[in-house]
Amino acid sequence: MKVRKRGRLETFQTMGKWWTKDNPDKMVTGTLKYTPEEITLDLIGVLGEDYFLNFENETPEEIYGISVGGESFKLDVLNRSGSRSSSPGIPIETYNVRSFLAGNYTEEFPESFDDVLFSADYLTPWIDPAVFKEERSTKDNYYKIEYFPPETKEYKIKSINTTIEEYFIGNTKRDFISKVEINASHTSWFKISPDENKNLTWFLDIVRSFKGFLNLLLDYTTSDE
Repeated sequence: MKVRKRGRLETFQTMGKWWTKDNPDKMVTGTLKYTPEEITLDLIGVLGEDYFLNFENETPEEIYGISVGGESFKLDVLNRSGSRSSSPGIPIETYNVRSFLAGNYTEEFPESFDDVLFSADYLTPWIDPAVFKEERSTKDNYYKIEYFPPETKEYKIKSINTTIEEYFIGNTKRDFISKVEINASHTSWFKISPDENKNLTWFLDIVRSFKGFLNLLLDYTTSDE
């Protein structure tokens, strides 16, 4: 499964090759490890020069990578938490990561984007509480679930020249081996689309403000999904 399809409360890790923007030709194999509590990058090798104990290497602000599954990454580095060198042997180092982005972009990470999809916990039951309708009859051994896609609305926010649109994704999953299990899910989102492409910092600021607005409407603190 692609990392970008994982939930924020899941624990996972992905192997790949990693490099810095200043030295893209030197790729180092390593594993990105994620838990809800911390994110780390364990490298077999070092991103800078192979100095003994790596004292002279500067900590990069960003690390780029591509996983064995072909997914591209941009890591926001918090610090370099440790390194170890043996002679003879292979030096290794570990970075603590503040956050990361995963996607299917190629070559350099894009500088601007056209829109973002934002979701939060409790958002789906608040917007679309009844998209599934169940009907059953124990007498006739009958059971049916119907899915009703909701109507969506669009809002133009003139102060930031941006359109915010209600958005949803419905998914079904069936186990064809056992033939007895079918899963259906519905997730509500908001699509935020500025009139002109914006950089990542702009989108993060807008999402942060929008989440605060949702907290007021929902009357409790919500978290990003």
